Amino acid sequence: MPQIARSNGHFNAADRAAIDFQAKAVKPEMFHRIANREIDAVNECMQTYGDLIWAIAKQKTRSVSQAEQLTQEVFTCIWSSAKNFDPAVFSSRNFVLLITRHCLKEWESKNSTGNAAAGRR
Repeated sequence: MPQIARSNGHFNAADRAAIDFQAKAVKPEMFHRIANREIDAVNECMQTYGDLIWAIAKQKTRSVSQAEQLTQEVFTCIWSSAKNFDPAVFSSRNFVLLITRHCLKEWESKNSTGNAAAGRR
């Protein structure tokens, strides 16, 4: 998957337009297909939202390794939450962003607890 995010994790206006165009091309049934465990739908989701999720993860973490781990966690959450997608409530992009925010909060919580405990030793 080509990475269009800059090394600092930020997108320029052209990158944002490309991601938004790609996201609008996604059919809402992609999440229903993911819920039915169709690997092609997962690949479609990764192709469409991978750069966006990676940029958010890279911006919020301290290393490429942590960003990769967080990105994997987000796609795992999408895999398990896809059955909850309702196109009447969420756009595809907003659904992915909601899951990403949720995973990020969990990740920050786990890492801040782990770092606090490590600092006490």
